[in-house]
Amino acid sequence: MEVAASSYPRSVLAACALFHAINDASFAIVPAVLPLLVTDFSLTYSDVGVLYAAILTVTVLLQSVMGDLADKFNELDLLAIGGVLILLPFTLIFFAGSYPQVFVFNLIYAIGFSIFHPASYAVLSRVTCDGKYRTKTMGLSGAIGDFGNFIAFLSTGAVASYLGWRARFLILGLFALSGVCIHLLFIRSLRRTSFFTLYNDKGLNLQAAQRRQGSFSKKSMFVMVLIGICMGAGYRTFINFTTLFLTDIVKISVTASDSVFSLFVLAGAIGSLSSFYVAKRIGLKKAIMLEFAIASTGMLLFPMRFM
Repeated sequence: MEVAASSYPRSVLAACALFHAINDASFAIVPAVLPLLVTDFSLTYSDVGVLYAAILTVTVLLQSVMGDLADKFNELDLLAIGGVLILLPFTLIFFAGSYPQVFVFNLIYAIGFSIFHPASYAVLSRVTCDGKYRTKTMGLSGAIGDFGNFIAFLSTGAVASYLGWRARFLILGLFALSGVCIHLLFIRSLRRTSFFTLYNDKGLNLQAAQRRQGSFSKKSMFVMVLIGICMGAGYRTFINFTTLFLTDIVKISVTASDSVFSLFVLAGAIGSLSSFYVAKRIGLKKAIMLEFAIASTGMLLFPMRFM
């Protein structure tokens, strides 16, 4: 099917944003229903830690593999496969009768979850050759993912209170199914192009844009990797255990804890949307350092009793 030069890149952004919303919403479900899981299966904090560690281990080990596959196959098809691998285990969790079953199905889910970031980063980078506009598209895709996370946290407590926590997995599975159907019906038929920018109507020259990108030094890359490790550890701890902290320590309901946490996620979506403008004003590396400074300051304040 012939399409205009700019149609495919914009469809790529739409597809990545859609699957990002599915991906991040799916990761929010376990933390959102965690207090109910702990009660139903009499889990300890150690049990919860083992579950998250297993999910993250599968994700970490497979993401490099998924990155290699993204270089060889159609990235958007891989995103759709990830959607199917979210749909199947979440549907099975709806019928699960024991915690070991829930545990195993979440490991299958982790395989699907591990596909999104390597494949989406690859395809967005490929179709957005200008570094500044790449930052904007990454920020937009990230914000929509955070918005999916926000909706998941905001709605899960209320849905689980009326229909039970298993129903929330089934609803998210159907959301993943809708994303796969949209991809198959409206996106996959578009011709795969190689080097168009999402903003090519602005007359940007590909070679000039590539020359302007430059490259990070080894020292800068080491700093970025170190920041990524610290930010990832803080983020995972925060998103995985905060709802349990709010119900067990602060003594508020599951619905209230999910609603409160959804506000934190919404702030993250606002940060993603503003990332392009911050990077444009002060530069990408300085923007990353600023983000790290703000986040680390917040993490250091958490142990304070007044917080």
